[in-house]
Amino acid sequence: QFILVQHAYNVLADPLTRFVYNHAGEAAVMCQTCKTVSDYMLAAIPRRLAVYLTYVMGSVAMQVFRIGKYGTYWRYIAIGSFAALELAMMTRTTDPVLIRVLLWMAPHRTSFEMSQILQQVMICFFIALNQIGPQFIPQEKNVNTVALAKQLLATTRNTTAEIQGKAERLAGFYKDTGLERLASESFENELQLGMTIGTSHKFREEYIDRLNAERSQIALK
Repeated sequence: QFILVQHAYNVLADPLTRFVYNHAGEAAVMCQTCKTVSDYMLAAIPRRLAVYLTYVMGSVAMQVFRIGKYGTYWRYIAIGSFAALELAMMTRTTDPVLIRVLLWMAPHRTSFEMSQILQQVMICFFIALNQIGPQFIPQEKNVNTVALAKQLLATTRNTTAEIQGKAERLAGFYKDTGLERLASESFENELQLGMTIGTSHKFREEYIDRLNAERSQIALK
């Protein structure tokens, strides 16, 4: 205990190590070859980068295994924001405004401790978000509307091909009767009208029916 107290006194008594301890934590002052603030901070940066790299890899793993899908974008924003905040603490002589406000509320804490508390709050927030997210975010967000639309567009193309085939057969029926031109103009107008009104109406009805069916299946799950 005496050795620990002596070490703490030596760190806090020296303005240099006290500044490093306040902004980069206890691990940063363990550097035996560091002489200046820059040396201490450069030695601490790899350790802090490893922490944030772990956050990023964990977030990527959650995406790969489809865990914690709520707030994915904001999770990366939060990680980047905290990394920038800690970098500002390590490279500036004054604390960022957010840290100063928190220190005013809890003056017995160091700047580094406040940043660690904020990180823990971030982790707890995103865990809670993924627990309560399914209860408040509409289930229809989970419907794969893009895949459904592609499938229905393929059906619409088949319907259009059928209409064109019927028009060609009817045109062949009037061949050599002297009515080809009149029949062609009539069928062309009818074909355009059918493709713009008939198939679009069919597409809309099928899309709504399948979308409702998929929503019902999700609700049952």
